[in-house]
Amino acid sequence: AEVRDLTPVRDGTGRYVFDTTVNGVPMAMICDDDVPLVTLRAEDALRIGISFGRLDFSTKIKTDKGFADAAGITISTMTVGSITYKLVPGLVARAGALDTSLLGHSFVGRLTTYRIDNDRLTLSGPR
Repeated sequence: AEVRDLTPVRDGTGRYVFDTTVNGVPMAMICDDDVPLVTLRAEDALRIGISFGRLDFSTKIKTDKGFADAAGITISTMTVGSITYKLVPGLVARAGALDTSLLGHSFVGRLTTYRIDNDRLTLSGPR
C-alpha cells in the first residue's frame, strides 16, 4: 500500500509532523529518521498505558534539550496513514525530555520508500 503526501503539517523548523496512532491512541510525532528508535514522550507513553514501574531508564538519548534517560519498549501496533506495523522497537524518554514524540528509524526503516522531492515527503510500505 502506498501512502503519499503525508506532509500536511510542518513545524517552525521545517520538520514533518505526522498524525500517528500508537496502540490505538492518536498522537503527533516528528519524523526523524536519524533517531534509531521511535521515541515517545513520557506523557504519550502514559496515554497508551505503559507502566513506568518496570521500565529501566538506563539508555541515554540526545535531545534538543541535551541528554536524557530513556527506557526500551516494544510498541504493539503503530500506524501512519494506511501503513501499520506491529512490534515496533521504541523508547520512552523521561518526563520533560521531549516536546514531541519522534517517528524514528525503527518505523521509517521498514518502509519501501522514504523520500523528499520538492519539499514533498513520500512514504511507501510495508516491506
